[in-house]
Parts: sequence; C-alpha cells; structure tokens
Amino acid sequence: MQVRFFMKTFFLASILLSLFYCSGYFNMDNSDEADGDLSLALADGSGYLSTDNYNEITPFLYRNPDNGKAYLFFASDRDGNYDIYYAEMDNKGKFSKPTKMDANINTTNDETSPVVFKALAFTNTNTYVTFIRIQPPGAGGTFVYTRKIDPFNFTNLSASASSLSASSNVGLLNKNSLTPTLLRTTNGNDFYQNEWDTISGEWQIEPTSRDFNSTLPIYGIDGFYTNFFLADGFGFIFTTIISGKYRLYGGFISDEMSTNYAYSVSEYISSYNDKDPCIDLATMKVYFASDRYGKGNYDLYRYNILTFDEVMQLPK
Repeated sequence: MQVRFFMKTFFLASILLSLFYCSGYFNMDNSDEADGDLSLALADGSGYLSTDNYNEITPFLYRNPDNGKAYLFFASDRDGNYDIYYAEMDNKGKFSKPTKMDANINTTNDETSPVVFKALAFTNTNTYVTFIRIQPPGAGGTFVYTRKIDPFNFTNLSASASSLSASSNVGLLNKNSLTPTLLRTTNGNDFYQNEWDTISGEWQIEPTSRDFNSTLPIYGIDGFYTNFFLADGFGFIFTTIISGKYRLYGGFISDEMSTNYAYSVSEYISSYNDKDPCIDLATMKVYFASDRYGKGNYDLYRYNILTFDEVMQLPK
C-alpha cells in the first residue's frame, strides 16, 4: 500500500510539473518580453482596457452560459478609487470598451477582486458577482460582498448577501458548476474555501481552511478540479512574494491523498510584479496583473499555459 501511494504521488506530481514547466508558463528560460506566449490584454479601437496612467488589477474571465459570450471583469482606479469594470471579448480575443458596474456595486470605497458565476438559490438559477470592498481605516475593515445581477447587462438586482470579513483576495473553484466554491486569502500561508449554500443562496459563513503547508505567503489564488489519471485533485496558481516581488506559482492538492505540491522551483521568471491570476478553463489561459509594461502601473495580461505558441498576438 505504501509503495502504491508513493507511485501515485510521484506520478501525479511529475505530470502536473511537466504541464506547467513544458508549456512555458513557469519556464525558467522565459524572458520578460516573451511576446510569443504573453500578450497585453487590450481593447479594440472603441476604447481602452489597460491604461498607461492607472492600475488594472484582479481580472476574472466569465463565460456567460446565457448568451455564449465571454467577459473580462477587473478593477481599475481610473476614476480615483478602485471600481469594478467589465469588457466583452470577441472571438479574436479583443475587448470592447469597458463598462463600469453600477453604483449599487461600486462606491466611494475601493472595490476589487470580482468573480462572476451562476448558482442555485432555492429552485432558481441566478447570476451573481462576489467582490471585495475595502472600508476606510476605522470603518470595519475589508469585506466580501455578493450581489445578484442581471445575466445580460450585469446591473444590480438585489441587496448584498452574507458578507465575509478579513479577506485580501478571492478566486473561484468549480466555475462551471451551479454550486461553486469561493477561494479566499487573508495574506497568510493558507487559504479558505466557502461553499455555496443552495438553500440560502449565499456563501456558507464557516469556511474550510486549506493549509498549504508552506512558508510562502498566499495573496491570491485561483484553481480548478482535475483528475490526472490516478487521483483527483485541485490544480491552482497563486500569488506569493519572493525577494520583495509578487510572483505566480503553481501547485496541486490531492483530494485522495491529502497531499500538497507547490512548484516553487519553477516560477515564471520576471523582474516585475505579477499577481492576481485567473484561469479560463475553456482555453486554459491565465489572466493576471503585472507592472512589466514599464509605466509604473499594473496592466492586464494573459498567458496560454497549454498552447503558448498559438496565443493571440495583441498590438501594443
């Protein structure tokens, strides 16, 4: 039994490490300007998505099952504080002029880290956005809010569902499921999972802690369930800090063996800050924020971790 367990563990880790390393996503040989596999996410001629003078962070790619279209949600401080915007993506990978979400979601506080999903509530299926609102000092801290929104124009339809406190970033597991899982980080060495409650139509208050068993701090995480041959598990990409810079790392947690793997030796090398990953399961592209454009602010990028040599080239 111990030999079988070891073989499963070794084989699974080898497959996942090869997936990330050979694809180039965490390739030690990648240069900062690897345009062949890394693209700056820009809008078409009708508007701008990444800006020169402001910050765009926390991207989330949502594929809308109601109309078959894809939308990139993100936070930008172009209006003075961080608000949540979205832009429609066409079949060539370009984006429309971004639209700012309404005042029931955006306030004079900072709103970041949007995740959009469809979920069950009682007998209904609704579209929701979950996001972080950063309260000013002395006003209660940082909270996670969830609101029901229109499935086509994403306007607010309801007051906030249950709020979750002490979160620095959120991601989404089971993106294509009507019972998703929220991944929350608190700038510690682990992260938390809040399951969707189909009876109450909100996130369960009591989370499950997933100890990463690592000395690396976790500032944001996104992932997906997978079954690589011999075991089911959770593949993920997370943000950490190494030598004072945000870095993207990969890893795996096995459901069957309760074993963690972090690919700390195969980070995607960059002399800049790379953070806030989101995985688009339909294309296996990773969207993230980086200050590598050279203007001193964060812009949005995408990287194809499976077919990096075929990624759409976007003009700068």
